[in-house]
Amino acid sequence: MPKDSVLVVIAGLAGAALFFPALAGGAAGAMVSFASALPLIMAGLGLGFRSALYAAAVGTVALAALGAAVAMAFLLVDVLPSLLLVGLGLRRGPGGDGEWYPIGKIAAALSLVAAMVLASILVGTPPHAGGIEGGVLEAVRHAVDAWAPVLSQEERQEIAKALAPILPWQMMKSWALRVLILGVVAQWAVTRMRRDLRPTPGYMALELPSWSVVTFLLVLGVAVTGPGDVGYLARNAGFVLGLPLFLLGLAAVHAQAGRGRSPRTVLMAFYVGYVVATWSYAAVIVLGLVEHWVRLRQRRLGGGSGRDGDGSRSA
Repeated sequence: MPKDSVLVVIAGLAGAALFFPALAGGAAGAMVSFASALPLIMAGLGLGFRSALYAAAVGTVALAALGAAVAMAFLLVDVLPSLLLVGLGLRRGPGGDGEWYPIGKIAAALSLVAAMVLASILVGTPPHAGGIEGGVLEAVRHAVDAWAPVLSQEERQEIAKALAPILPWQMMKSWALRVLILGVVAQWAVTRMRRDLRPTPGYMALELPSWSVVTFLLVLGVAVTGPGDVGYLARNAGFVLGLPLFLLGLAAVHAQAGRGRSPRTVLMAFYVGYVVATWSYAAVIVLGLVEHWVRLRQRRLGGGSGRDGDGSRSA
């Protein structure tokens, strides 16, 4: 068997093995399974998209032995975003010698797919007198009752009310953000192995496509003005679609911190504040919007390149 074929099988089995601990639940299992998509992405970025596809098939078949539901969860949680990331990351311009697909568009595409998946799941919830939001609250309440039976009914209800408004978009935002983080790790790993198929992009030079920002603003408008289920769906989708702007905001924070005398201190203070503050995610999105507008002005005035730092054009 060729060496690359062995690596593909190992990647698929490793992905399945890392995914398995999540089935047992608990924080330890979730921490281990966070990296379950990493072998698939490394196979793609180091061996090509077809290798990632074969590795995904190996992992899916292995997990199918535990049941169709487990295999389907692996497909949705790991395979779908990983193949999307690899497929876009290895895309070139016409003729195969054009510019690499920019990381800003990859982030935008992942957030759009995540928002579409979330909307489909919410629309597919069973009918409820309180609409989609009421159905989500009831589902979260049942989950909290199962997870924390030792708490009083009043405490469980308070937890459910706090989680219901944020849990749907937080889950899908994390779905996209996780694979982006693993993509960075995978690119670093295959580069160290000298198997990288594309140059490592300049992450700090992140640029977003205009359509991503326009889509976010349009959905935000619907979220503010839309009634009932329409507004609820738009609010959840808007938070997910704001992920690329969130990343741009983080890039701006890191760039500004790097210009100071104590960048580590500044960044530590920023991330502590981010964890503590309730609306920190929205605040960084706003910062990303400002940064995007500033960069647009710079390009219009001839002061910016409009590239992602790896020779790829962002818009």
